Amino acid sequence: MDGGDTGEGAHVFRAWKAPVIWDAYQAMGYDVVGLGARDISDTSIVWLDQHQGKKPTFLAGNMKAKKGTLGKKYTIIEKGGLRIGIVHAIQPKMVSRLPGIVVTPEKEVLDEASAAFDQAQVDFKIAILQTMLTEARKIAQERKDYDLILVGRSRGRAMNSEILPNLIPLVGPGDRGRELAWVHLTKSGTAPAKVTCTVIPLDDKVAPSAKAEPFMQKAKDTARSIFYRMQQENNQPKK
Repeated sequence: MDGGDTGEGAHVFRAWKAPVIWDAYQAMGYDVVGLGARDISDTSIVWLDQHQGKKPTFLAGNMKAKKGTLGKKYTIIEKGGLRIGIVHAIQPKMVSRLPGIVVTPEKEVLDEASAAFDQAQVDFKIAILQTMLTEARKIAQERKDYDLILVGRSRGRAMNSEILPNLIPLVGPGDRGRELAWVHLTKSGTAPAKVTCTVIPLDDKVAPSAKAEPFMQKAKDTARSIFYRMQQENNQPKK
């Protein structure tokens, strides 16, 4: 799973990032990707429209596009004989500047997903939250119906875990792109899930590739063209 923010929104030089990384996720066999505010641009919405029905499953949670399809609110995946319910939610103020996106309160989608997971008798419930760590901690204190919260955004903090008694375990945010988290959940009967987490550092010192440069430049040129077209459309008088 990935918590999102793989791109940089509609920025002229970086709007192409998310679809390129999502292609890689497909090749690597990812199951679920939660969409972050920085993933939403016209290039990514086009990609997501074409992606419907394929893996990974993209979760938009409480985000909805006025035009085009972003992703599902939540999903249930089956792995190794287990059923795992996964929902995504984003703090509304994080997408207030995104045109064409409507955001409902996080609580609504968390409640809806939790009820659906109960009906489906899932083994584990996981919430991917695009929110600041302080807000995720509040949700971990207020709710008791999820087994794990993955935090997807918090201003470049390193990957970490907070596994405390009587609170939903938190793992994340890890939005520096330099770590992975290996999370292990076990459950017996109606007792709360036992969660352990191992943080795996990644080497981010990758040398530039001469073979890749022409493709990178093409992607940047495409992003620039799309960005300027969006600017022109936004500046046109409304009829």
